[in-house]
Amino acid sequence: MTQKVQLGLNRLAQTGRLGEVAPILAFQSAADATVIANAVVTNLFDRLPSGQHDLVVFDVNRFYEAEGLLRRSIETERLVAGPPRAYSVDIVTNRNATSFDAVLRSRSAGTETATTTELGLSWPDDIYSLSHIALPFSEEDPLYGEDPNSENPGIRLGRLALHGENNTLSIPPTMMTRQRWNPFHPFMAERIKQFITERAAATP
Repeated sequence: MTQKVQLGLNRLAQTGRLGEVAPILAFQSAADATVIANAVVTNLFDRLPSGQHDLVVFDVNRFYEAEGLLRRSIETERLVAGPPRAYSVDIVTNRNATSFDAVLRSRSAGTETATTTELGLSWPDDIYSLSHIALPFSEEDPLYGEDPNSENPGIRLGRLALHGENNTLSIPPTMMTRQRWNPFHPFMAERIKQFITERAAATP
């Protein structure tokens, strides 16, 4: 599917029609073991001419980075630094490396300065990053969530944590550590509604 999208973008670029692409709002986890996280920047957003496009990136939990627990550095601040971009960028990140509280670092299209807004949300202290499968699911999701008050009697993949001897369980350990719900889901839902409302109002 991604290859087909790239072919379509190539055709639009060759005919000078990338400006006809409808406004895009994309959400991306900065940490992603399945796809190259920065590909959405280089292969999509950086190719688009000025428009009403918005990229939202969920950063890693910088508290864990400060503690030296992340195996590699993940750079997101560059998205809101340097020359102006043709699209808006929002980064959900820690207020600082010693706090679990989250803020929104934003830079509008065509501008050089970023603003910081308090979100009133925070990283759970046992989550070091999101994953791409976690983005659309809330804590209350009956399968992927982790709501301790849920009355769902079935397996909740968001709370899957089995303990025992190594090399005994048929489920690989990585299945139990991967994040499956988004602690910032309320922000994301509100951001989607805001995007639709603003773009609808701008449509002649």
